[in-house]
Amino acid sequence: MVKIETEIKNIKADIEELKRTLNQMNFNLVRIMGTIEKGIASVSTTEDGGKVVTSGVSVDLGPIEDKIEKLGKEMVTKEEMNKLETQVSEIVSEKIKKAEETQERAHNLLEKGMELVELQSTLAEIKTLLEERILGDLEEEE
Repeated sequence: MVKIETEIKNIKADIEELKRTLNQMNFNLVRIMGTIEKGIASVSTTEDGGKVVTSGVSVDLGPIEDKIEKLGKEMVTKEEMNKLETQVSEIVSEKIKKAEETQERAHNLLEKGMELVELQSTLAEIKTLLEERILGDLEEEE
């Protein structure tokens, strides 16, 4: 008995679901018919003299076509990407080469600067020695 009541409830629920689906289908059908009625109706004659009425919906695809055309013009092709990649690689290698040359020049200047500092200290020592000798010679003459 309980099993039969459960099955009856399930059947009633299924029927309610079918009713909702039919209502939704009717609503969509009414919308479609309204859209078709708003569209352009044309009458054409068949070979046997009968008339056929066809309805269509007018859709302006101009803006979409314009955007697609614009995107097509602005898109970069694979060949262009390869060209750009090559150019970037060349620029990077040139920059690296210039940086290495600059680093080499800076290193050379640093070495020359160090040599000049050593030369300056040597000259200062020679000056001191010469001053001591000159002063020593002057003291001996007196």
